[in-house]
Amino acid sequence: MTIEELFQEKSIKAKAKAKELCQWLVNGELPPDKLLNFAENQSPINKATCIESVECATKKTTDIADEPLLECMTNALINDEPRVKWESAKIIGNIAKKSPNSLHKPTKNLLINTNNKGAVVRWATAYAFGKY
Repeated sequence: MTIEELFQEKSIKAKAKAKELCQWLVNGELPPDKLLNFAENQSPINKATCIESVECATKKTTDIADEPLLECMTNALINDEPRVKWESAKIIGNIAKKSPNSLHKPTKNLLINTNNKGAVVRWATAYAFGKY
């Protein structure tokens, strides 16, 4: 099954899609950059599901983390969709120790989210800062 086929399958819920994508990432069947490129052209809900799968994968292993992933998640912190913000904040928390010298811009964007009206966005932001 491809990423496109997974998202076209309406009988699979978003959480199940995220878990499936997470497994593909962890197993090396799906490169993170391919998933994130796909996510860029998706609806906010599907984009957030893609980012949630990356969060799941980075929680299991930081081996998939690299500078382009950090940069992508840093930019996602200022997305309009709250779920994209909180999932990207959790990813940054998961991979922060892998790139300690590259956290200036993520820190700047996380600070913006400390004033977000959404509690989950603020919680995820605190999680990220706690992992520094």
